[in-house]
Parts: sequence; structure tokens; C-alpha cells
Amino acid sequence: MSVMADNSCSPLVVGEFADPKEAISPGLSLDSGVTFSVQSLHAWHRQPNLFPVPLRRALALKMPIRALDEWAAGRTQSLPLSALKGAVIGIDASHYIHQHLHHHTTREPLLIALGGFPFALKGNIERELQIFKNLGIALVFVFNGLDWGKRDLRPQVQAESARAFDQAWELYDQQQADQVVDAFSSAGTLKPEALYRFLQRILHQNGVDFLVAPYSAAAQLSYLAKGPHQLVDAIFGSSEILLYDVDKLITRIDMEPSQFYWITRQACQDELGRLTNDQFVDFALLLGSRYLRTFPPFENPAYPGKTMNIRDALGMFNAAGRSAVALCSQFEEDRRVQDLQYMDRFKRAAMTVKHHVFTDIDGKVGPIDPDYASSDMHELIGQRLPEELYFYLSKGVLGPHVPNYLTSGEVLVSLPLGAEDSEIYRHLVGDLLTPVRTQAICLLSNSLHRFYQTKVINVRTWFDERSDRSVNLKALPSIKETIQSWKINSEQFPEGIKKLQAPQGSFKFAVESLKDQDFVSKSFAGKDAPALSSQGDILANVSWRFLQLRGYVNEKHQLTDWGMCLEQALSVLDPADNLEEHTFIAIELLRMGILSSKDWFSHVSGGPMRGSDEDKQFNTLVSRVACIGKLRHKSIGYSGPLSRQLLYYRSLISAVRETLRDLIEVVMAGLLLSGGADRDRRDWTEMSVKLPFIDDNDCGLGIAVRTYLDDLPHHPEPTAPEARAEVKAKGKEWFQHSDSFTGNLDTAFKLFSAVYKGTQNAGKEFKEKKFWEDANKWLADRSHLYYNMARLSFLLVSCLALLTNFVSAESAVLDLIPGNFDKVVLKSGKPALVEFFAPWCGHCRNLAPVYEELAQAFQYAEDKVVIGKVDADEHKSLGKKFGIQGFPTIKFFDGKSDKPQEYNGGRDLESLSAFITEKTGIKPRLPKKEPSKVEMLTDSTFKSEIGGDKNYLVAFTAPWCGHCKSLAPIWEKVANDFALEPEVVIAKVDAEAENAKATAKEQGITGYPTIKFFPKGSKEPIAYEGARSEEAFVAWLNEKTGTHRTVGGSLDDKAGTIPALDSVVSKYAPAHNFAKLVDEVKKASKSIQEQYAQYYVRVTEKLSESDVYATKEYNRLKKILQKGGLAPEKVDDLVARSNILRQFLSIDKKDEKDEL
Repeated sequence: MSVMADNSCSPLVVGEFADPKEAISPGLSLDSGVTFSVQSLHAWHRQPNLFPVPLRRALALKMPIRALDEWAAGRTQSLPLSALKGAVIGIDASHYIHQHLHHHTTREPLLIALGGFPFALKGNIERELQIFKNLGIALVFVFNGLDWGKRDLRPQVQAESARAFDQAWELYDQQQADQVVDAFSSAGTLKPEALYRFLQRILHQNGVDFLVAPYSAAAQLSYLAKGPHQLVDAIFGSSEILLYDVDKLITRIDMEPSQFYWITRQACQDELGRLTNDQFVDFALLLGSRYLRTFPPFENPAYPGKTMNIRDALGMFNAAGRSAVALCSQFEEDRRVQDLQYMDRFKRAAMTVKHHVFTDIDGKVGPIDPDYASSDMHELIGQRLPEELYFYLSKGVLGPHVPNYLTSGEVLVSLPLGAEDSEIYRHLVGDLLTPVRTQAICLLSNSLHRFYQTKVINVRTWFDERSDRSVNLKALPSIKETIQSWKINSEQFPEGIKKLQAPQGSFKFAVESLKDQDFVSKSFAGKDAPALSSQGDILANVSWRFLQLRGYVNEKHQLTDWGMCLEQALSVLDPADNLEEHTFIAIELLRMGILSSKDWFSHVSGGPMRGSDEDKQFNTLVSRVACIGKLRHKSIGYSGPLSRQLLYYRSLISAVRETLRDLIEVVMAGLLLSGGADRDRRDWTEMSVKLPFIDDNDCGLGIAVRTYLDDLPHHPEPTAPEARAEVKAKGKEWFQHSDSFTGNLDTAFKLFSAVYKGTQNAGKEFKEKKFWEDANKWLADRSHLYYNMARLSFLLVSCLALLTNFVSAESAVLDLIPGNFDKVVLKSGKPALVEFFAPWCGHCRNLAPVYEELAQAFQYAEDKVVIGKVDADEHKSLGKKFGIQGFPTIKFFDGKSDKPQEYNGGRDLESLSAFITEKTGIKPRLPKKEPSKVEMLTDSTFKSEIGGDKNYLVAFTAPWCGHCKSLAPIWEKVANDFALEPEVVIAKVDAEAENAKATAKEQGITGYPTIKFFPKGSKEPIAYEGARSEEAFVAWLNEKTGTHRTVGGSLDDKAGTIPALDSVVSKYAPAHNFAKLVDEVKKASKSIQEQYAQYYVRVTEKLSESDVYATKEYNRLKKILQKGGLAPEKVDDLVARSNILRQFLSIDKKDEKDEL
């Protein structure tokens, strides 16, 4: 049955920290007496005065006080979203995610039945971010951090949701398709915290700022809005923010019809009988929130767990003299109140709110009122951690799970919705994952105060709450010492390692590098080894440390048997398929005995139903491997068949992935805490999102594979080409919104092939080689013609398009088949370059546009040279004839002999063109391109230009280097971005060219690409060790040269402004003291040589004549810019002037009405 649903941190001093029981206070110092601080806590707060001076609006979010939310919904006012133009909005990430998961326009009803992340969520979020950007509204997302307060210390089992979940599956099994969607929709959904990393990556990719609070996002947002340095104009969210000193709250934002709804705290207090501030907080706490569960007598007896009408609750509160303590005393005999120790819990919650903890602008973590804070704050909030760790939390480098284990002394293992309470799940999370969890806890504690290094961490599970399982850290040896020798700088890499094509930091790079014994012998860093600085070096060493902890690498830095298994599995992957992470998880599952066809879930539906017992076993294995991958699906809610068996298996994979993510985060944090890496950097988030194990898997790909394989036995000959073709054709009906059913099968079979390759190279410990070999043979019979059928389908569509007069651009590359190969290539007398490819090959797909461009460049000489291609997967006879062993293979036929020469050069247009020209004397006619803005330096020009009056960013490259080729288009973009900066030059040195070799040797170039910055007036370079992205290069150059360029070449909002004059403006302008302002600006500008100093003078003089001049002139320039048609230099000038005018705009806004 198929259900279809509608649907710059300063240098740090690290040591052992003060007693974690010490009351939380700003600037907690290290034992050495040096206080850890962060000059600029917020990466998004890059410059002083980033935000508008008039902070006019406020808005909030959090996990809601639901009863108050529902009551307040009818008492809001609305304004157009455009009213927030120019504002900075603080957004509680949990509330934002919660809205997307529950709103009727974005909710995906079958998500809980499929697992993983919503298919449409990324697209929906990015559309909203673009709308905010278009409206000129800046955003800052704030995420919850560590757990706080006295929480419910019972491992959770969501009984009510579990019952609804079971009922939904019963309806599915009964084929009640019309009811199933609503049933699953009502059964529950993901917790927002499960999507934190997912959202952080989206925000990073879209240039939107975020911050992880030390504890409560609501408390942090309150500080950002109401603190001494107001950083946000508004907070968007739920009613829980009203517990804090926030005046106004935006309760809802609707993109259609572009409105927002808001309410004031005072209006709520007045409507509730003119409650005082303290009374309002007490009543709100009693209603129930993340801080405190609902006061039991407030719960509706007819609907357990649901709060009664807010008016009735208010009546009880009023009757107790509007005192929460008095109300609790009235019900002290109530068993529900006694069991919860509710009075004590209420007092703790009230104190937690009153003394809420946040991170201030200097990076210090402490309570709002340190002078009055209780001495037992660690009991109310949580045990103290070092400032440095809070910083890593704030940047998303480290998640809260492992720090929570240490501060609480508890590992609480709950049963998530969608997982079955089965013996195998209990064994996995209770036994198999405990060593991994222990490694993470121990490694983090090794870098903290002795208090944490000697703790006993109790492990409690939902199925055995009274278990005596524990992790005694005092009895465990230091893990940190075993992996500290991994601190290898890429400059130490042998040439063979530098030429590896795998990205530095990937698992493939890590294991392939350890096959080089020369590297292994040199991979032990001494205690005095310098700190790692480049992002690539940090990520690579994190990978090596992680692999050693997981047993893939031993203490001699050699691959273990499982390491060899992993290396072999990764060796067959095409990087374009992005299956490395999935393959690693598969090997982990193999080691744990989880990746098998064992009959764990036969009591529920969704397993193979057809064929022999062997067919069912093999189908189960292949579909479970596919479950580790992800279904490629359109940005819309899922529609297709379901499987309870595969959903339960998916939960095993998810538990392993989450635990591995915790460990690799701690590995990176440990490297940083120990001083093994440079901490004066800005790429924290980028490093975090590059670590693996962010994406949770769904079971959709497993369902697709199981459905395909299970339908084949319907046919008399299940392995016949006709049977496969027919079943494959049904894919679009089964999975209406998948990107490509055949493409998804392709992905799954590639993943299986990689895992199979690993099993056949596993050590003696692995006993299932024969079973995997049999399964692989079985699958080969059922997937052998898969690619042929895809190509036939493509050809059929092409023919139909021609018959219906659809005309497509003709390829310049000749399609060669057995019927025309001899005539066109061997007997034509013309030289020919022939690519042998396969449609499924990622490298072939990458080469295709380059090869097409090559053919077009020589098309004018088609009577003299042939550029052709052979689909060697379809035409195997041609592949066999010319000894094709892999794809793509390029061979050159000279037109005289049938013995071709294999091409082994680069797969770029320049290399291929040069090869043809060398062989034939025919030159390509390439389309004219704009002259490159990158300046090529030789030995002579390097000496004459470096050290002059310009700043040079120089890339030293080699023609054969794959990383250099990847850098080339990015380097061109950076050169274009700085083309209008007269003092900045983006340059390149071909380190192997005869006219530049001497320079490369003089600069000590040993690897490629090497990037160095030469400031004007200096011949001493500064090594660039950041990310090789356009964004990173632009930001770094701006910092080094004082420019203000953005990606794309525009100017940022600080271009033209002069801080010294801005401070004068901010001092005198608000008081409308224009005479004094003119005098002070003129006086200050005399000593300033910057380009726009006199423009400040002009503006101040104009303001003395009209106090609205800045607004009128700003709007005039804005219209000119919007009209367009200006020379780039003129655009820069107008942007700079507009930025200066913006410094004066607060004068004009002084008397504006506050809409809120």
C-alpha cells in the first residue's frame, strides 16, 4: 500500500579552571590568574555601531507558555513587515523551528513515519531569509545552550505520542489511506533541538548570524534587546520571553500577506487584572513552561496534561492573594503537588529567571545581577564551566550533550518517538554506544578542572532507571595523552600526500595518507610543535584523532584491520556522490553487529514479502544499507509507501550518528582547549559545519530499494531486463516527488558496493564475508541493466522530443557506437580524441561540460580532427576492444593506426586543447574572455613590484595540482572583487615555470597552492591559512588592507566611514548641537587624510541649515543607485557617501513615532 500525502577572539590561556561550584560571575579566572575574555563575542558584531542607533522595536521567542500564548493570540496588533525595515531582529531558534514544524503551510505530516529531516524545510527557510533580506531586515538567531535548573531527571518515554503513533500504523496496516496522514500528523514531530545543526548550517550558508546562548536563549535575547549595548531592535517568539524584562513581543510573522503581530507585556498585565511585574512572572511560571511544569491544580482534569482556561487559573491565583507561594501552600496536601515538590521547584524557577545567565558583549558569562546573585547559583542554573568552553558553545563548535553529562553527572537515555523499545535498540544505546560516549566524556574532562576529572557519571535509561551503570572518570586513564601526537602541519606533508585528491579533513584523505609509510614515520608531533593554524590542518588532525579513538588507527599511526576495511570501502566512492559519511556509519554498524539481515522487527509491517527466504534476507540487507543514505526528494512533503521495519532500523542508525557527532565535536574542542590549534580566528562556524554527522537519515531510500527488489518476484523471470524495466517504470508512481527513482537506486547500489568492498577487506574479526559476497552477487543480477535502462529511457524521451518538434542544442561531441566507430575513427584518416564514459560515473559528469567546450573549440576544423565519445557501459564491445578498465578513459587515435595512445593529462580545457594542438598542429578557437584581473608574476616582476606601494595577495601554484585548479575560478572572483581597489593586487606565480622557479624557491614553496600576503612597503610575507573560499579571502583581505569589499565586489556598510569622525557625530548630533558639531568635525578632520573626511564636514554644514538634510540626501542617493546604469567607480562613491549619511540618520529619526 502507498500513502500519498498532500501536501577575533583574543589569545586564550588554558589550564585547570576554578571550582565549578563557584557562583557564576563575570570573568571567572584561570588558576594562572589570567582571565579568559573575548574581545568580540559575537561574530556578527564585527564592528562597533553595527546596529541602528534608535532601537525601537522588541520581539521574543522560546518554548511557549502555551496557555498564555493562546490567550494572547486574540489580543495582538498587526503592522506590515516592511515597518521593520532597517531593524535587527533577534530570533529564538527553537521557536522558529517549532513554527516550521507545526504551521499548516510547512508541516510535513508523514515526517514522523519516515524519520530524518523535513524535505521542504531548507527551501522554506531560505525563501524566508531572502524575504527578510529584500526588506532590509537583519536577523540574529539565538539557540538554547546547556540545560539549566532542576529538570525532570527521568528518562523520557512519550506515552501519549507513542499511543497515537501506534494507532497511525494500525490505520496504515488496515489500508485506511484517507486517515493515515492526519493520524501521523497528530502523533508528534521532531524536537527543535534535533534540527539545530541543520539550521545553523543553513544560516551560515546564507550569511545570517547566530549565537548559542550559555543556557536559555530567552535570557540571552533579553540581554541583546535590553542590555547596556542594545544589539537587537526586536525579538520574535513565544510568550516565555515575557518572563524577562522585555516590553514588547512579536508573536507571529506571516510571510503572506507580509505582516507581523505584536503585543506588549503591560497590555497582558492590564488584561489579567493589572498584575504587577512580579505577580505576572509568578502567574506565568505557574501556567507551565520550560522552567517549570504546570501547577497541577491548573491542569484540566478532563484532559490530563492540558491547562485549564486561563481565566479560571487566574481566579485561583487571585484567591490566593496573587501569591504563588500562598497558592502552593493551599495545595500542599495535594498528592500531585507533593510528588513534584512543587513549592521547591517554583522557588528555583523564579530565582533562575530573576538571576538569569547570559553572555555579554565581552564574552563573559554571568548572571544579570552578580552583586546580588545567590552563592548557590550552581544549584539553580548548573555547574560552572570555563569561559572558553562557553565560547565554543556560542560558536557552534561544541554541542551541549557532553558538557551536560559532566555538569549534571547524568547520562539520561530516552526512547525517541519513532524508535521501538526493542532488545536490539536497548543493546545499542545501553551497551554498544556506551564506550563511545565514555570516550567523549573522558576526553572533554581531561581539559577541565580536576572536579570534572574525578566525577562519577551515572547512566540511566528509560528501561532501567535504577541501573547502577556509571562512568567513573577518576578510574579512567587520560584519553587526551593518547592522541596528542596528532598535530601535523601540512607543510610537513610529503609530496605524495600533498597530491592526494581527497579533501584535507575528509576520512578518505585521513586513511589514504596513512598508506604512505614515509608520512606515517613523520606524523608524530613533538610537544613543542607549533599550533595548527589553517582550517584544513585542524580538520585533518581532528579526523586522525577521531579515527584513532574509534580504532581505525593505532597508536603507531598505522591503519588497523578495520582501518584497512574503511580505506577500501572509501576507495571506490565517487566524491560527487557524497557518500563518505554514510559509508563510515555503515562500517561502524558492521563493527557493532547492527548491519545485518537479522530478523529483529518481523512482528511489524514493512519488510520484504515476496521471493524465497534467501531473496527476503538479501533484500533486507540491501535496504538496510540504503537506509543509511538519504532519499533525494523535491522540496515538498513526502508521498509514497512506508515501512515500520525500516523506520525502526533507521532509529538505530540515527543513534549511532548522533553519538559519533558528539565525539568528533569533543575531539575538535579538545584540540582547541589544549592549545593545539590557533584560536585567534573567525572561521569557527565554518569548521563546525564541515564536521560530519550533521544530517540525520530518513528511511526513504531504504523503502525505495525494498520496494524495487520486492516487486521483481512478481515476474516469472525477476532478473530479466523486461522485469527490471517494468518495475523501474513504476517508481514515479510509488515516489511521486523523488528527484529520480532510478537515480535514488543508483545511489543506494553505489553505497552497497562500497560497503561490500569494505567487508571483503575486513580482518578475521568479521565473520560474514561469505554472506555479503552472496548478497552482492544476488544484487548484481537485479541491478546489472540498471544503467542501460536509464540510457534507453533517456533515448526514448529524446526521440519523442524530436517527433513533437522540440529542438535542443546539438552537441559538438560525436556519439560513437559500434556501427560508426570504424568509419569515423579508424578509417577516416583523421586524428580523433575519444572519451570512453559511463552515464553513472561522477567523474564523467564533471568532465562533460569541459569536453563539450573542447569539441566546440575544434568544431571549425571538424574535417581535420574528431572529438567523440563512447558510452562504454552500453557498448561494452568497444570498451573491451580498447581495454577500458575505468571511467572516464580518454584515448587519442592518430588516423593511421588502430592502436590508440592513452591521454593522461589534466581534465581541464587548457590541458586537453594543448594536447590536441601538440598532436595535430590545429589550434582551438576559444570564445573570447574578459582579460583576467589576476596578475601573473615572474622572477623579475616579483622583485620589482613586491614591497612597493600596493598590497599583494599571491598564490603559488603548479599546473598539475588539482587543488590549484579548484582554486583558479575562486581566485578570479577575488581578483574581480578587488578590481576597483588601487592598492590591492591579486596575483599568481606558476612555481614550476622557468621564469618563476627562482622566486618559488626563494619563498620556500614546498606545496601547492601556497598563498602569501605581502603588505605594501614590505617584502616579508604573511602566510594565509584560512579557508579557500571567496568569502574567506575577501574577509581576510579587508582585515589586512582596511578595504570594505564584499563577495561580488560591492562595498559593505562601513566603506567611507571614519570611526574618529563617527564618534564626534554620535556625541553631538543627538542633541542637535549643530554649531558645535560643525566645529568639532572640522577640527577632527584636519588631522585625517582619508578620502571622505571633507564629506563629513559638508554634511554637518548642511545639517546646520536643515536638520532633515541627511534623510533627504540619503534617499536621493538611494534612488540614483536603484536606477542603475552607473560606472562601478561612481557606484562605490555613492555607496560610501550613503554609509556616511547613515551615521547622521538618528537625528532625523529622533521625533519619529514608535510603531510599537
